[in-house]
Amino acid sequence: MPEHVSILQLVGVVTLAASAAIWVAVLVRVLRRDTAMRRARSERSARPERSARRPVGPPRGVPRQRSSAPQAENVELTSVEREAFVDLIRRLGEERPRPGGPAGRRGAGETGVGEAGRS
Repeated sequence: MPEHVSILQLVGVVTLAASAAIWVAVLVRVLRRDTAMRRARSERSARPERSARRPVGPPRGVPRQRSSAPQAENVELTSVEREAFVDLIRRLGEERPRPGGPAGRRGAGETGVGEAGRS
């Protein structure tokens, strides 16, 4: 055992390796069982007059994927909310950063938060 590696690190590596081996074994078993079931099902339902094969779906161990994108969220705004949003966007578009950073935005005689009592 290397001197610079703790027992917990060694146990962690062994645990991860064992988990990965078990996961691979289960995955192989699920895929093999699924393949065997498909083969048996296709042999039972094979019809001599049909030469075209049906498309095969995903294995049982793999979750189904959506054929379309999720439905978009849409919120209807009232006319007052719409006007407020337009006004907000207009104000944000008019505000331009001034040289000197946030402190440069204060006008003459204005005080920031917590500066009212300072002289």
